[in-house]
Amino acid sequence: EALPTSFAGYASGGMKCNAVVFSCMATRQLVFSATRLRFQRLRDGKPSDLFGSPALGLLEVPAPGETTQDLLSRMIQDADLAGNAYHVLDTPLSRLGGDDQKHIVRLRPDWVEIVAAPRMRLGGRLGWERLGYIYTEGGKYSDNKPVPLLSSEVSHFAPIPDPLADFRGMSWLTPVVREVENDSLMNQHKRRYMENGAAPNMIIKHPVGADRTKILDWAKRLEAESTGALNAGKTLNLYPGADATIVGSSMKELDFRAVQGAGETRIAAAAGVPPVIVGLSEGLQAAT
Repeated sequence: EALPTSFAGYASGGMKCNAVVFSCMATRQLVFSATRLRFQRLRDGKPSDLFGSPALGLLEVPAPGETTQDLLSRMIQDADLAGNAYHVLDTPLSRLGGDDQKHIVRLRPDWVEIVAAPRMRLGGRLGWERLGYIYTEGGKYSDNKPVPLLSSEVSHFAPIPDPLADFRGMSWLTPVVREVENDSLMNQHKRRYMENGAAPNMIIKHPVGADRTKILDWAKRLEAESTGALNAGKTLNLYPGADATIVGSSMKELDFRAVQGAGETRIAAAAGVPPVIVGLSEGLQAAT
């Protein structure tokens, strides 16, 4: 099945089910979340020393029990899967101690809609103006009441702009969806290969004088019952007189490692992570 090109699809079909995607995202997350937030002085227009400030307190403790690393980890994860990360400041209605300290609240990106209005000039439209956002817990098709938010209230992080959108970002997984699907299918095929004891590639010769119509009908049934990764390794039953000739039966002959390694490298390239850092086979071979 095709990987759904959505936040939930990338999360369940990509990050949670594909080791290469998970490794790339984990590496990006470890680097991004290790950032220390500091101010920097400028002396004569040149960057100088770094320093902390109480003004950074909200980012250092975005919510009770959370740290800057938690905030940044969620931010890059949302950006990787959805292309966008949204956060908003909110003051809880009830709070121990009675203070009015605000919290940074994460908005699930696929539950956020961007509200825009056309820019008009001389009776014509000149692009779009972002007015704000609408957040609906559970998605816009749920029964929950939507919450309108102004643009000034929302932090919108979109590191890779979508070329076909004005304000929305794009996931780095989008151009390699096929590679992720192929890698998952190859892993599934290898598992079936081991479980069922090798799936032969073969040529089937039919006896002289066999009825062509019956051969075509039998071939259709054979393909339905024997082709595909889920049917790899099944016992092949032939009718009397048919002869099967094996033309390839090992993963070495199929060059499985090279084919799968090339796909893994393309996924790592889209993520901006060197294959050797992730520990992919092609990267390790190049390193040695």
